[in-house]
Amino acid sequence: MKRSIPLTATIFITDKCNLACKYCYEANKQYNKNTVDNIDKFIDILYSDKRYSKFDSIILDFIGGEALLETDLMAHAINKFVEVGTRLKHPWITEHRFQCFTTSNGTLFSIPKVKKFLEDYPCVTVGLSLDGCKKAHDMNRVHPDGKGSYDEILKNLQWWRHRYTQVLVKGTMNRDTLPMLGDMLINQIQLGFQPWANPIYEERWTKEDAEEYYKQLRKVIDFIFHRKLYTKVRPIGRPRPIKEESLNMEVGYCGSGAFMVTLGMDGKLYPCHRFATSTNHKYSIGDVDHGVDEELFRKFREGQIRINKQMGNTKLPLCYSANYDINGTFDYGCNEEIMTEQEYKAYDYWNERMRGVKL
Repeated sequence: MKRSIPLTATIFITDKCNLACKYCYEANKQYNKNTVDNIDKFIDILYSDKRYSKFDSIILDFIGGEALLETDLMAHAINKFVEVGTRLKHPWITEHRFQCFTTSNGTLFSIPKVKKFLEDYPCVTVGLSLDGCKKAHDMNRVHPDGKGSYDEILKNLQWWRHRYTQVLVKGTMNRDTLPMLGDMLINQIQLGFQPWANPIYEERWTKEDAEEYYKQLRKVIDFIFHRKLYTKVRPIGRPRPIKEESLNMEVGYCGSGAFMVTLGMDGKLYPCHRFATSTNHKYSIGDVDHGVDEELFRKFREGQIRINKQMGNTKLPLCYSANYDINGTFDYGCNEEIMTEQEYKAYDYWNERMRGVKL
């Protein structure tokens, strides 16, 4: 059966990083790189396992650490992927139904080797991690010596953004930067980007946090309408789910396991990249030497469905990995819905403001 949703196949290229972000979810870094053998076997699994090869299209997602520290390994993975697909005459290659993607911290764009890799492999799109305003960004996205990285990123920002027809900037918000969220998103807009900063999944958000979240989102909406930017910036917040579309317990908000598979640094297969880096409880579904373990995969999918039923709404943004890492079971034990409710309210407020606009 063909699927319109692409398969996201994530490869942990390295767990090395030149930054030491304070809220990084990747625990127990060994500062190594993955092996050619692991990568080659993983690519063979993508083509040989029908649960993956039947997808209409695929995104090869390279992750770190900072993946651009290992451009040679990324190049090998892309070349191997194309080589195998060409030999098998797979439509991913013959009909060019693949994309390559990585997210960077933006501090390496001035390095000649990195520039040459991106020029040699135009199939690779690079997203940027940028927390918006300098104060908030430099609180968390720091070098090992504590120095912030905001100014470094801005030096090469124009070179990066002019490489792509569409650019993706993503920020991250924790409790320390929550009171600055409005300024973070406004600064992203002023830099010419679509605003995006998500609350970290591991935070135990409170009712007071949720109220502040809504206050900050309203601040951004008011800025957008005051500057008449509502036709250039996508709506802030999240539309409330249609009930009929949120009752299929087989498919949740997240594609972990269903539309995703990850190669970890240890040669194991994971439902998504977050399960490969969990602090307390990892969950593997196999390894590159033996492929997917059907029993482990079945238990994972059953666990997902159980959580979906406990929540009763599959459109709520839930990180299965963060939930599993916190609780050690596939039972819902987070409180992400209190933040999601504020996103619904913000979207309602956006629509309220739009009704007063004369276009």
